[in-house]
Amino acid sequence: MQSDQTRSKPRSSMRRYAIFVLVITFVLCAAWTALWTYGRSIVAERVDQVLQANADGPATLLCADLGISGFPFRMSLSCSKAGITESRRNISATLAGVEVTALVYQPRHVIAELASPLQITWNDDASPLSANWSRGRSSVQLSGEDLARLSAEFDDLSVATALGALNAGQLEFHARPTEDGRQTDLALSADLATLAIQAETSAPFSLDSTFRVDAPPQVLMAGNSGDSGISVPDLNVLLTAGESRITTRGALTVSASGTVDGEVTIVTQDIPALAAFMQSLPSPVRGRLQAAVGGVIALSTPGTGETGQPVSTLVVTIRENVITAGNRQIGVIGPPS
Repeated sequence: MQSDQTRSKPRSSMRRYAIFVLVITFVLCAAWTALWTYGRSIVAERVDQVLQANADGPATLLCADLGISGFPFRMSLSCSKAGITESRRNISATLAGVEVTALVYQPRHVIAELASPLQITWNDDASPLSANWSRGRSSVQLSGEDLARLSAEFDDLSVATALGALNAGQLEFHARPTEDGRQTDLALSADLATLAIQAETSAPFSLDSTFRVDAPPQVLMAGNSGDSGISVPDLNVLLTAGESRITTRGALTVSASGTVDGEVTIVTQDIPALAAFMQSLPSPVRGRLQAAVGGVIALSTPGTGETGQPVSTLVVTIRENVITAGNRQIGVIGPPS
């Protein structure tokens, strides 16, 4: 009899402990649900305030069918159609849909899933730009109130205008401030890209570029750098076309009026392959580039690359949009100033 009573005490203690755990779990779940619901109402109120505040301003924001979801650990905001209209410059951009998500315990890292197509129009007489993709995603990471990293990735991207189309199997863009926060490091890459104009399509090529801009991210995003121009003290571009590789390194400055100045070093590997790629370009582009590329090829100095492969090197100077190599003019960026 005594042993039965002894065994019943631990069982009774276990039942009380299990009930206690269940009650605590229920209370925590109820509290979390209430907290998430309250957070959802705050987000909805803030979004509505932003939309209303810009309704009669120079930039009007659009978010059709606003939805907020993601319980229990996410906060997702979705629009079946999103857009912005800037009346002063008569620019309008619309996106088929967007879903912006942040984890509740990591609110400073925001990820946006972007639905195509994107339509951009400017001025009543200009042809629109449209873009389509199979998958589009962007992300923003904040450190305090400042930008820590901005990224965007697109698969099977196609950008079309009245002049032609640019296609890429994958395109990536990244931006982040330097350690001192005074400059911005940018990177842009495109893989399996082609350029199409009318019925002509180029051979595929890949582009990898990194460049540093003498302005912090918040200045670039606000567009204030246009008042004084943009300085790019560190520029690196690699174009791969077939067996040819063209590396460009240097520094450039672009004034507020669009005038380009600087000096770059162009290293070309496999010039015959480059010439073959040039012939694949649509005729309007090929006609504009042939003189400049021909000048680069003719004036380059033969040499040997880091791995022993034959390369040709040319130092190019740009002054007020005019491209020269030594004393010879080989091209112009836009109209000469």
